Amino acid sequence: MKFLLKFVETNKYADDVMKGSLYMNPLSYFWRINYGEPVGASNSDRFDLFEGTYLSLNKEDIGLDKEFAEVIGTNPIVRLSAYQYINMFSTYHSEFNVKSRELIVPKMDTMNEFGKLVVVIINEAEFRYRVRKAAEKLDYDCIFGDVNYHAANDRGKPVSGNMLHLIRKDEIDINEVASEKNLLEHYDCFDKGNKHAYQREWRICINRHNEEISPYRLEIGSISDIAFVVSVEMLYPALFDWSGRITAENPLIYLPNFDGTVTRETFKNNVYKLRPNKGYLLTTIM
Repeated sequence: MKFLLKFVETNKYADDVMKGSLYMNPLSYFWRINYGEPVGASNSDRFDLFEGTYLSLNKEDIGLDKEFAEVIGTNPIVRLSAYQYINMFSTYHSEFNVKSRELIVPKMDTMNEFGKLVVVIINEAEFRYRVRKAAEKLDYDCIFGDVNYHAANDRGKPVSGNMLHLIRKDEIDINEVASEKNLLEHYDCFDKGNKHAYQREWRICINRHNEEISPYRLEIGSISDIAFVVSVEMLYPALFDWSGRITAENPLIYLPNFDGTVTRETFKNNVYKLRPNKGYLLTTIM
């Protein structure tokens, strides 16, 4: 069975989550948060230029100088501008194997930057239902599920080593650089680089159908009946105590990888319509 861990920084944030008031930053927040901080500093690993990727392209077919193309280590990425308008709520996706009694939980030293308190949501199915119900009431597009992590690659071949990420300063018309000839992969707001894979992220994405770039609170009602709060230091003992009382898993509960008020494809297409054909070109130099 799977369950969710929401790391938060203060008692106030924990109380808000328990009340079902889900604070959601715009996705574009993560394009800028603590930009330039050294790795390991507070929030440094939340920064991600590649949030909201849309396409990957063959680097030799996008009009770059041959000399420059040769120093690009990975496939150039197009980030969709319209993803700046969606809001996002993130958790760590944990798992408990009832038969083997194995717990999959984060190493505490890897999650310190995300907060000193943890809201443990033990009934993922019910949590999903309440999120979907709240979004439906507001007529918002909502999709939730696991993030897919991808290794950096050059036309299908994995690459590794030190990398410098670059972003073209001016916004581009996507159809001027992307075509059937050079398009390699399609992505959406559930795709990230594998440097973040340790986060085992399960996220909720909301499209409010407007061009507002601001935090938002999705109110789903109290979750105190399906969650509890614990400090990071006491997370392991609390989970071992809780899981020790579980003797069987309900075989009738099936949770699809992705769910919500619309499909992933519909969500992506509706976001695109907010700012059609606009994006940013990102490259990586080895």
